[in-house]
Parts: sequence; C-alpha cells; structure tokens
Amino acid sequence: MFFNELDYLKMPVLSGDLVKDATEIFVLNGKMATLEHSVRVAQMCEKLAYIHGIDTEKAYLCGILHDISAVVLQKDFVEIAKNYKLKLLDDEKKFPILAHQKISKLMCEKIFGIKDEEICAAAGCHTTLRGFAGKYDLVLFISDKIEWDKDDRADYYDDLLRICNVSLEMACLTYINYVLDNNMLLVAHADLLMAKRWLERLI
Repeated sequence: MFFNELDYLKMPVLSGDLVKDATEIFVLNGKMATLEHSVRVAQMCEKLAYIHGIDTEKAYLCGILHDISAVVLQKDFVEIAKNYKLKLLDDEKKFPILAHQKISKLMCEKIFGIKDEEICAAAGCHTTLRGFAGKYDLVLFISDKIEWDKDDRADYYDDLLRICNVSLEMACLTYINYVLDNNMLLVAHADLLMAKRWLERLI
C-alpha cells in the first residue's frame, strides 16, 4: 500500500509552501487538534532555534511537519512501511503508534519531496530521539515534549523550559530520565535508550 492508494486520505494540490500545504492536509483530513499541537511545537522550535543559533525557518518546518502522519490510519503503518521498504522494529509493529515518527519522515520525503535531511531526520526521531542526534533533532524532540498534545500541563514543563534555554542535550536527557523513572512509556524504544546512553556520555 502506497500513500496515493489510501482512498480516505484527502490531499490538496501542493503549492510548494510547506507550511501552507501541511496545514491544508491537516484541515482536509479533520486533524485540527494535531494541527494546533504542531503549530505550538513549531513555534517552540523557532524560539529554541533562535536561542541556540540555528535556522529558525527550518526549525519551524520541523515542528509543523513532525506529526503529519496523523492523517494516515495507524492500521496502515506496517503495510506502508513494507511497500516503501522502511524497516520497522518489532515493538513498532506491535504498537503502530511508535512508528508514526518514521511514517512522518516518509511522508516528508515521498509526499512533500523534501530533500533536506535534517528536516526529515528530525521528523523521523521526534518521539524517541536517537544517538548522535543533530541540533534539529534535539530542538524538535524537546519542543514536542514541552508542547505535548494533552489537555493538562506536563509536570516537567517548567524544568524543561528552564533547562532547554541553556542546554538542549541536558533538557532531552532530563525528559528521558523522567519518563523512564516514572514508567510513563508504552515501551522503552530502542532508539530512546540509545539516545539516553549517547547523551550521558556527551554530558
């Protein structure tokens, strides 16, 4: 199954303006809550990018695109990954929600035609992070956690907001340790554990 074979997926005529096109896809497919979350994440990415001296426009794009896979039904993730020769871990096959970051990356590449590897890579690890993460990976990962998509405010919000203004790496490690120590994860994803080990060595 390929994206153009999903009869429920509504697609606009793409304009090349990534923010406009992503917004229209969310709206056409009734994913307004995800759009609102993505805008908040994009704004936080932009803010942190400015603080840490990286491209604010690119960081904003990372935020607006990171959850674009929300317009695809999770039941189709495994089949889509198979057809595009995208490798999924056993945990991602068992719990498809864990694969949504990889499907978002795939959509960035195949639907939007994005060639910028930093944008695609950030989308592809925004839930778990990864070892040897780049600055856009770190910015998107921590922005997604600060602007989480729940109704109540995250317990760790104030601490993360303070730390990420100083060190993205320390903020990411603080979050990872928090969720692991409090058993908050569906499963401890291999990439998250690798990111933890990498950050511990780095810091």
